[in-house]
Amino acid sequence: MKMNRQVDKILAEEDTNLIFKRVYIPKGEDTFRPLGVPTFAWRVVLQMVNNFLYIYLEDVFYKSQHGFIPGRGTLTAWREVLGILNSKFIYEYDLKDYFNQVNLYKIQEFLESKGVPLKVAN
Repeated sequence: MKMNRQVDKILAEEDTNLIFKRVYIPKGEDTFRPLGVPTFAWRVVLQMVNNFLYIYLEDVFYKSQHGFIPGRGTLTAWREVLGILNSKFIYEYDLKDYFNQVNLYKIQEFLESKGVPLKVAN
């Protein structure tokens, strides 16, 4: 019941303060990378928003995409990659400061063009 009340508050915009725990993970020898870990209530809300957006954007996703797709995720992606690769090594890349470069107005414009309601696109 407590979780339902927390989610209801977030959805009603009574609690728009994005609460998260700041965690620092090692990155290199002497540096740390900050992570914002959302509370469980925020994870529920974010998943609800993700599922809602998927209705409007299903045709935009690549067939091989696994992130943010219901029923798909990291494990299904690895299974697919390992099934098609005949390689001894797999490399992981970190796109430094990638999300700082994303133009939020372009994303809003795109969402609106796909019929996503303004309240959600904003």
